[in-house]
Amino acid sequence: RTLPHVTSWYDKYKDKGFVVIGVHTPEFQFEHDTNNVLNAIKMYNIHYPVPQDNNYAIWNSYSNQYWPAEYLIDANGNVRRTHFGEGEYDQTEMAIQALLKEKGAKVTSSLDKMPDQTPRIQLSPETYLGSSRMQYYYPNGNTGNVNQNFTLSDNLSQDSFSLGGEWNIISDNAVTGKNAVLNYNFSADKVFLVLRPGSSKNAKVKVILDGKLVDSSNAGSDVQNGEVTIDSDRLYNLIDLKGNPGNHILKLEFEDIGIEVFAFTFG
Repeated sequence: RTLPHVTSWYDKYKDKGFVVIGVHTPEFQFEHDTNNVLNAIKMYNIHYPVPQDNNYAIWNSYSNQYWPAEYLIDANGNVRRTHFGEGEYDQTEMAIQALLKEKGAKVTSSLDKMPDQTPRIQLSPETYLGSSRMQYYYPNGNTGNVNQNFTLSDNLSQDSFSLGGEWNIISDNAVTGKNAVLNYNFSADKVFLVLRPGSSKNAKVKVILDGKLVDSSNAGSDVQNGEVTIDSDRLYNLIDLKGNPGNHILKLEFEDIGIEVFAFTFG
């Protein structure tokens, strides 16, 4: 949701002396892969420099703790504005204009009219499937590192998930085994999940909402005929309630062994 604003500012002000450096600091192991970064740059039409900060050198130099984080630096190298998380796009663009004018650039452009899609309602929290950051597994919060057969629960508290079938839970993610399924009691308008096909190319996952296979009224942009095809390492949009957020039960049925499941996010 933030990237369109940043790429728009770059296109708009690059001839005035505005430079964007989009530091890529990976959250998951597969994000260290340069080819994955290059694919994302192409997907999101990014044409400013993107250093790959695999060792967190830049992240740590700024004592950063956030994705996304914005640092506006003036012509003398001083940090003049910081913003963490989404939103405040008008304020950031006004600060960009002010710094450009300060260095003598003539800026007459009006502010972007791009809508701010920062969520305004209480959403389910970002939910990790790897043991190092897992905290919403029902009923105990965290499974620890295990490779076992789970029993799926249908009686979940809100903002919690349950596993069924065979799973291998490791630090960074959870890997599907035979008959792997997942339930999540969520509250949101959109549901996203970071997935990696692993050894299976074009792995399939059935997406079920409140007991029914999703259809055109509630399927996310990556779902076709009730299924999502995992063909690359990325974020997948599973559910889109078209502006009607609510509390629902998501069930995922994994049709392939070896799918790597990282984290849910919500919109």
